[in-house]
Amino acid sequence: MSAPEWISDLAEQERERRSRRAIALEAINEFRALFSEQIESDLEAYFKEFPDEYENIALGQDRPFSYVERMKCDDCKYDFLCQARTKISVDSMTVYCEFSHRPNLNRPFSIIIDDNGRMRLAEGSIADLSRYLLSPVLFDRLIPDAPSPSEPE
Repeated sequence: MSAPEWISDLAEQERERRSRRAIALEAINEFRALFSEQIESDLEAYFKEFPDEYENIALGQDRPFSYVERMKCDDCKYDFLCQARTKISVDSMTVYCEFSHRPNLNRPFSIIIDDNGRMRLAEGSIADLSRYLLSPVLFDRLIPDAPSPSEPE
């Protein structure tokens, strides 16, 4: 007994969906590695400029998020942790950035899989994304587009 036509049709669609998802999951690992390398390279450049900051900045993961945070901020306008987190989602095809101390900067960045099966940002580069993520944590006082949480708007 063969399967009803509707099951065969949907089964074919499901196989195609699973195939695309497998390609995306493979591509996401490469993208994540390249993004991590860029973040680490940018942090090394920052630490060359400010070697005393090495102990104040941490990278980490709290699945599904990766984060960079300033654990001590004597010269920062915030008296609390400055943290930037990213989450890469295959389902929504986005890299979502969120900032504990600047929620107005929270936003998704669209990602695509190119003809070579590589994941990349739809607009901009990984270096641009690293700058967007790190600037509010490393150079918070130079980013005037958000009031301090302790100051009235």
